[in-house]
Amino acid sequence: MKINLKDIIVLSLILSFSFSFFNLIPAYPIFVVFGILFLILYIYFPEKVYISRTNKLFYIIGFLYFFSAVITGIPFSKFLSYDNFRHDGNFYITYMPLFLPILSTEFKSGLNYNKILIKVYKIISLLTFGLTLSFLLGKPIGISSDGIYHYLFKAHNAAGGYYLMLSVFGLVLYLKEKNIYNLFYFFSNIIALYFSKSRGSQLAFIWVIGLMIINELIKSNKLKRIYYILTIIGAIVIILGAYYISKEHGIYNLSPTNTEVFDLNDPNRTANISDRLFVLWPRAIDDFIKSPIFGIGFTRYNDIPYNFEGLKNIYMFNTSKVQFSDAHAHNSYLHILAETGIIGFIFFILLIKELFYISKKIPDVFFSKYIYYSIFAILIAGLTEHRIYTPAQVMPFTIILEFLIYVYYEKIYLEE
Repeated sequence: MKINLKDIIVLSLILSFSFSFFNLIPAYPIFVVFGILFLILYIYFPEKVYISRTNKLFYIIGFLYFFSAVITGIPFSKFLSYDNFRHDGNFYITYMPLFLPILSTEFKSGLNYNKILIKVYKIISLLTFGLTLSFLLGKPIGISSDGIYHYLFKAHNAAGGYYLMLSVFGLVLYLKEKNIYNLFYFFSNIIALYFSKSRGSQLAFIWVIGLMIINELIKSNKLKRIYYILTIIGAIVIILGAYYISKEHGIYNLSPTNTEVFDLNDPNRTANISDRLFVLWPRAIDDFIKSPIFGIGFTRYNDIPYNFEGLKNIYMFNTSKVQFSDAHAHNSYLHILAETGIIGFIFFILLIKELFYISKKIPDVFFSKYIYYSIFAILIAGLTEHRIYTPAQVMPFTIILEFLIYVYYEKIYLEE
């Protein structure tokens, strides 16, 4: 059987997904890089590169974020550093697969990559089951503390985000092929989601279940629209309500003399719901109010104490000392608004719209549904964490999406 260049690239993506169940060592992004290196070899082959509209959108967003960071005083060398891409600028790592153009000749292969990817999912599910047993037997492999199991991830929320995505995959697979084996694989991952104690991930999965009931059982587009609208309204009411209570009752004040304004980068700070509602979210909203058009600068939310320069309520950039860390607004929407303003948020909406567009164009029903429900899961998780740009949760999704784009690019982009 002849293996061509496209086979090698797709195999590198599947291999990358195979190593996605841990981030103690950042292995799986490396295999995506291998895919990029193989893609560069196209110049030696009689194939053309197709730069899709998805690629173009990510190039624009990537440049926008780069410009937003540099204009606030971040040196070029620091922006390209590993610390940036690992922490504040992890958007570039998370969506790296979708920056890749496509070798545009029709994809033909003797291998059934869809089945291979599902087999990889099953292997990961079995490994996850083994890890869960180690935790239940009191000898956890990986990180465990206070009844919370991180599995092979550095943070329990990273584990929760990852197993949220695998739980969605498993549930969609079970609905496609209802058998005891697929049920086992699903339960292996949903149990991992439970033991991660990642409340935002668990909430997102519950919301996905609600959407599935509407789509798969009730089959009502009207009810689905109502579900969307109520979710958006509910999120806005909670966010604005928390902001009002925080500001009006003195819980939060941006003044550096206020003891409630703690260091976002302090690893010993109390990480709980009150932090998010009454400190982290209001801080992001205040940042947005100060600089509504362009935001305070990409990667700049956690760089405190703030040093704003510009015109208040028009554009004010944070030019303080650069700090790369996991600190964020614990809400993707507020974080994006704070750092990149209305302009950045518009491109974010276009990005999500593009992902939904791709999900509808994928001819394989199983993978089409998986992508659709995964996007929804990511969006809901983004309400309580900055999950939308998080590698542990979203990069396995973008790897699968790029794999599907490679296999079905003609159906997605060239057939209207």
